[in-house]
Amino acid sequence: MAAASSGKGVSGSRHSPKRAAFKPIKARGKAPDNTINLLLGIQEKRGWLSAKEMSRMCREKGIPGVDVYGVATFYSQFKLAKRGKYLVSLCRGTACHVKGSGRLLEFIQNYLCIKPGETTSDGRFTLQAVNCVGACAKAPNIMVDSVVYGIMDEQKLRKLLEGLR
Repeated sequence: MAAASSGKGVSGSRHSPKRAAFKPIKARGKAPDNTINLLLGIQEKRGWLSAKEMSRMCREKGIPGVDVYGVATFYSQFKLAKRGKYLVSLCRGTACHVKGSGRLLEFIQNYLCIKPGETTSDGRFTLQAVNCVGACAKAPNIMVDSVVYGIMDEQKLRKLLEGLR
């Protein structure tokens, strides 16, 4: 008990880094209707949801695994794979498509050597194609994390990515 109360991070103690990711689970209650909040709390710590973390949540909360996995795969804000330092979202909505987002997608795939849903080998960038970023008047758009860059072309995109390397 002394190790747990000392906060030294002894494996298995209440204060170990391994258990820290699950602290939000205990604080948010056991109700299955709270699954989204529970998943958000876990993802907030690591940036993504591992199968191990979701399984532990199921055991601790008594929520069927199929329900947790269903929620995690239904909502796009949940990530089931580790993402890069920068999340690059290419808008593929109608306005962006008409204004050339297909060319931008081809450019970025060649430049970063990844396809949508993949992360660069250096862990710097994760690429995703999205339906809309909500800035149609400035199409075509790229969003890096939560910042939207509009009226994008290959030259601007190259400069943006080089600045993030």
